[in-house]
Amino acid sequence: MAASSNMSFATEMQPIECWPLTASTTPILTTAADTFELLVLVSGCLQLASEQGISTLYGGEALLLNPAQQLQLAVLRPGSLYCMRLTSSCLRQLGLRSGRVVRQQPLMVQESVQRGAEVDILLGIGRRICQPGQLTAAMQQQCISLLRQCVIELWQFNWQQLFRLQPISDPRMAEVQGYFLRQLNQELDLDQLASRLGITSRTIYNLLKAHAGMTPGEYFRLLRLEAVHLELSAPDCRWAVTDVAMEYGFANPGRFAGQYRDYFGELPSETLRRSRLSG
Repeated sequence: MAASSNMSFATEMQPIECWPLTASTTPILTTAADTFELLVLVSGCLQLASEQGISTLYGGEALLLNPAQQLQLAVLRPGSLYCMRLTSSCLRQLGLRSGRVVRQQPLMVQESVQRGAEVDILLGIGRRICQPGQLTAAMQQQCISLLRQCVIELWQFNWQQLFRLQPISDPRMAEVQGYFLRQLNQELDLDQLASRLGITSRTIYNLLKAHAGMTPGEYFRLLRLEAVHLELSAPDCRWAVTDVAMEYGFANPGRFAGQYRDYFGELPSETLRRSRLSG
């Protein structure tokens, strides 16, 4: 890293990378829009100054940085760090899987240095991923999933600000969500679901309003959009956008593109183009 260079870890970056830190470098770190940067210090000591204040990171500690930030780095003791990007859409997917619905406004976390067992896991996985040829593609994907889950655990005190829901505790709501997820490429039949659960369609409506702040149709559409985004984000996706949209019940391409852009901040074609470039 050149002295006083302007650096963005999210540009042309692998899921996780190792960066050497030397006492002679004082770079500017710029986080990309809509992308969180996870810094895990392997060794050494690093000071980060931003508008929010100054944080000092020691070996074995981790810090999650918000999108669209610029920070001044000062290496107080030489060492190395792992850096990993985590997009807002990834947080949305993690939230859905744990029974939460992400707010659509820009996501922000309260920055705080973390340490402990989860950071030790991050360090161990980082070492494996950063050693070429050590992992198969499937093993690497498993490691990345575990890394992301560690992020959720480490900064869990933030997630109530990010998500509209706490994890689902109502078994009826869990049944509703499970049914919705199984029906993503079929028509939604609330009467069939109500009959299966032994409740009324109105009860299902009230459950969704209470837990997600949405109607059944709105919640079902959100889950479908998440499913489409997951398909288009896969580096090996060979489908056209229209084919994926049709698979998940979006029959009107123009309306689908508008709904997708409103939720993810980009057109589906842009998601697909980026995933193919990274594949």
